[in-house]
Amino acid sequence: MCVRPLLALSCCLAFAWVCFGGENLLLNPAFEDVAAADGGVPIWKTSGGQFSLAAGEGRNGTKAMKWDAAADPKKRRSVLSQRVRVKPGRHYRFEVWIRTEGLACGEHGATAWVDWCDEKGKYLGETYLFGVRSKDSEWRKVEGVTSRLPSNAAFAVFMAGVDSGTAGVACFDDCRLCEVVDTPIPLLVSDCYRDVAWNGRVTFSAALDLKAAGLEAGKARGEFSYLAADGSKKRVPAETLSADRATISLPVEGLATGRHDVAFRLYGSGGREAGTASVAFTRLSSSPGWRVTIDRHRRVVVDGKLFFPLGLYNGGLSKGQVEKFWKGSPFNCIMPYSMPAPDEIDFAYANGLMAMVSLKDAFAGSPHCPKEIASESDEERFVADAVAKFKDKPGLLAWYVNDEADIGKATRLSARRNLLERLDPDHPTWGVIYQIEDARGYVRTADVHGSDPYPIPGDIGKCLSDSIAMNVGSMGTRAVWQVPQIFDWCMYHKPPRPDERAPTEDEMRNMSWQSIAGGANGLVYYSYHCLWAMRAKDPFEKRWAECCKVADEIRRLFPILLSDPATLRFSRGVPEKLGWRAWSYEGDAYVLFVNASRERIAAALSPEIAVEGTAQVFGNGAVTASCGALAVDLPPLGVGIVKMKWRAGNVDKR
Repeated sequence: MCVRPLLALSCCLAFAWVCFGGENLLLNPAFEDVAAADGGVPIWKTSGGQFSLAAGEGRNGTKAMKWDAAADPKKRRSVLSQRVRVKPGRHYRFEVWIRTEGLACGEHGATAWVDWCDEKGKYLGETYLFGVRSKDSEWRKVEGVTSRLPSNAAFAVFMAGVDSGTAGVACFDDCRLCEVVDTPIPLLVSDCYRDVAWNGRVTFSAALDLKAAGLEAGKARGEFSYLAADGSKKRVPAETLSADRATISLPVEGLATGRHDVAFRLYGSGGREAGTASVAFTRLSSSPGWRVTIDRHRRVVVDGKLFFPLGLYNGGLSKGQVEKFWKGSPFNCIMPYSMPAPDEIDFAYANGLMAMVSLKDAFAGSPHCPKEIASESDEERFVADAVAKFKDKPGLLAWYVNDEADIGKATRLSARRNLLERLDPDHPTWGVIYQIEDARGYVRTADVHGSDPYPIPGDIGKCLSDSIAMNVGSMGTRAVWQVPQIFDWCMYHKPPRPDERAPTEDEMRNMSWQSIAGGANGLVYYSYHCLWAMRAKDPFEKRWAECCKVADEIRRLFPILLSDPATLRFSRGVPEKLGWRAWSYEGDAYVLFVNASRERIAAALSPEIAVEGTAQVFGNGAVTASCGALAVDLPPLGVGIVKMKWRAGNVDKR
């Protein structure tokens, strides 16, 4: 499910844009040092009374830390931990070997995770792994990679243990935590869907980490190379080069027909080559005619017509639910977790709904992996069977391939995306993450990206910042379908926290428009099955009506939301919590403003173009023009869409 703490999978492979390096930061990682007088292990801390140092029970007859539920009849959560200093902006790889005896556990099993905090010890985030859940297991390695640590991170806490209520025995040995060293050029990508184009222009963007290369932005230079239409090899300098990105824009007609590599090289002082990367680009003579595709403005196109995905997650795809609730609703798609039957997709499509098909669990070793998958070759057979079953269904919208997997799984996710493109070029892949600081590392893992902030009852403005971060992270090369919250967190937290509740109608509306303002061209809410499950606390009929009302408002504005973008820039006056986005529709400019806070926003904005007038189209905010400037007045959580008049030629149809 798309809710934490399902944060990561225990299977982790090295991925192309990083290398593992550096020493183990953990002291006494194998518990071989002499134990302290109280029976503990130097450096390590334990909570609860279930841990003890066990001679001869480690790997190869060494020592281990043994957790035994019998030592605590209350079966409380017990944790083994060690805190180390870390560097902000870095990833860290961590691992532990685990053996179990008679284990009876919850969802995560015997496992490991890493928290990080600032200098004062304030919690900032975590990466949690699914561990060993087998009743009796020989030594198995559980490993993962943290998200990129934020700029204020100072310490990481490596932890191993079990959930509360677990029974049995688990032994832990050979722990490891080490820095992951980024390569100077983690990624080279084009802004064309699947790096394929037949007309117009194409922009190539290289993600850079000049710090990893020991370079300064002003002293580095970059060079792109490609095969030209006349067959010659072209080498041209980057048009832009900053600390984190280098770009070049080329006419497609100037590139060779067919598939060939476009490369980027980074140079330091004295012409020293600091790194290189390439991307396979394909120039076609005409459109490939894919049934579902993404256009140059990151919009979905279905059978040649623009489409704005507006849907919900659900546990399954029931004909009864479609007939009773979904038919005639404002929603046009559904993301069921369980794999539907082919006739269920047909039934949904006949009633106005397209569907995604989930392959997120079709990875050997994942917690909810189908029983018939025991190896990577089994994975391919399973995926091929699913594609054969659904690819020709007119109701298929996309393949759902990632539900918050950790960045260590990027290589396998990318391989899955490539496999699906080969087996079914007519449908995109969609993946959702919460690790927005790593959005760039997920670019190659799916054709469409999304994130799921779920901020209520916290900072609602996270919906805007997350949506922006997803677009920035992909360097504008991926469509974004965001996942707004409509559920109550107390459904997942046991016991529930006192302030947890379902979002109000105003909050759902505001989160939706925040996502759109941040660049989303699709919204898939989480989730319908949560509304139904929480009906004893919040009447389902009331919540469903509120969701439908918000969705209906969005659907009525599809003509604007699916029109071409218009550029609107402000030289000053924009509050941090004010989001906006502009479109060009039927010769006029339409601009969305959204207040991503619970405080009134009143601001005088200075656009780089002279605005001559405004007319309210939607919402509860006031936006007026005077002397070429804009006055925006939005109540808490306010939303406003206005039609603007500005001087001819100022609408930039990008």
